[in-house]
Amino acid sequence: MSDISSQIEKLSIDEKRVLLARLLANESLKPKICRMSFAQERLYFEEQLKPGSCLYNIPGAFQVTGPCQPLLMTRVLEEVIRRHEALRTTFANIGGQYVQIVAQKRKLHLPVVDLRGCPEDLREKEVERLLIKDANTPFSLEHGPLMRNIILWLEDEKQIVLMTSHHIISDAWSLGILMKEFSALNSAFMAGKPSPLPELPVQYADYAIWQRRHFRGQNLKKLFSFWKKELEGAPPLLNLPTDRPRPVEREMKGDMHYFQLTPELSKKLSALSRKENMTLFMTLLAGYTALLAHYSGQDDVVVGVTNAARNHVEIENLIGFFINSTPLRARFTKQLTFRELLNQIRNTTIRAFVHQDLPFDKIVEELKPPRANYPLIFQVVFTFHNAPTISKKALNNYQISSSWEAFQELPHTNTAKYDMILFFVSDTLNEGLRGGFEYSTDLFDRETIEKISAHLMLFLERMVATPDRPISEISLLEEEEQDLSLETFSAVDMSQRDMDILMMELNKNS
Repeated sequence: MSDISSQIEKLSIDEKRVLLARLLANESLKPKICRMSFAQERLYFEEQLKPGSCLYNIPGAFQVTGPCQPLLMTRVLEEVIRRHEALRTTFANIGGQYVQIVAQKRKLHLPVVDLRGCPEDLREKEVERLLIKDANTPFSLEHGPLMRNIILWLEDEKQIVLMTSHHIISDAWSLGILMKEFSALNSAFMAGKPSPLPELPVQYADYAIWQRRHFRGQNLKKLFSFWKKELEGAPPLLNLPTDRPRPVEREMKGDMHYFQLTPELSKKLSALSRKENMTLFMTLLAGYTALLAHYSGQDDVVVGVTNAARNHVEIENLIGFFINSTPLRARFTKQLTFRELLNQIRNTTIRAFVHQDLPFDKIVEELKPPRANYPLIFQVVFTFHNAPTISKKALNNYQISSSWEAFQELPHTNTAKYDMILFFVSDTLNEGLRGGFEYSTDLFDRETIEKISAHLMLFLERMVATPDRPISEISLLEEEEQDLSLETFSAVDMSQRDMDILMMELNKNS
């Protein structure tokens, strides 16, 4: 705390008055002030460059079946906010030090939008409009609050609760925690019982302090050494064929495309994963890297993968920004088979995850790649979500359904942090996998992403069917397209990848 105190001492009288006003606005005369975590610093810095951006908004929603009781929901959510300091935190730059300011309390404003009188078709459009509006409303990191809650009252016993938050205080895992606590507290309070939840042993600010103490000295040196060796000689850019040249300045505009794997393909992927002593995450990642190698023509591919970064039991049930990105590298040869790639991905993933604690921001800081008009180290990302376990859990007269069940109905912020993000969600109801591509509209048209999505599923089908076949020999064309390509280009010396790309262009322009 001494470094922050010294910075406060250097402030002018006017600057100290502004800081005092900030603290009083946080409803706390004795707030907790400490340095941000490394990841929070990056997001705060980016927000200063592009204020008012919705790039790091996390839309969340769930449906409640039962009587609409705003006062009960307010009490439940205020207890969640009391338990988790992250939900009472704002951010500031004090004399060059990026700090988080934790208020002692925060009063919740829970508006109710009554849509019961709307005809059903108009009501659906209004719900969609409100979802999109909330997802695309920016937050103020300095003034907060950084989580918004709204009740959309659809029918007498049917509501949608919106829970949009800023990534600087939350992540996907945190949304699952929030829903679990909401369920437990709602059930207890309805029955007139006290909270059944144990007090949390630590808070996010404690984690940020620990992180800065932990990643220094010999410990930091070992981690740096591993990642420098792991990424030595890696290509700085994955050259995917795009619909437009990369702009000089990234605008980070984006969109979403959703798709679903058939239950049959999902089962085949799971069976192959078990046979090869792999996780489904690894098998899907292998298929993705193979597809990227095919599209780019590169034999060296770096993909960013997200991990929960909750390797300590004390923070497993804590709301906050813990998620970390880890670069994984895959190398290809002409004769590499899918089974061999699976083995390579398994070894690479295990090796990388042993060293995953190092924040990605510190990796970039150490490697010092030259600044560019594309994301550094990797431009494509892969992530895998498991659906929350509380889906459709009965709560006395209530039933709560998570937003993952309405996967394709979730609003999007029309932004893209990377060129392309592929994510999968386990679909237990349909015994399959649902997926989606978030993509940069600066680079790609929707039709192109739809083709990539179809090729991914085709690629996975063929690799599962013939895992010992060289990946370079696997075509992305449907059988009728293959017949046409062979007939048209039989006299031309072209690689399979060149033919595939040419056929895609022909189809796109037809």
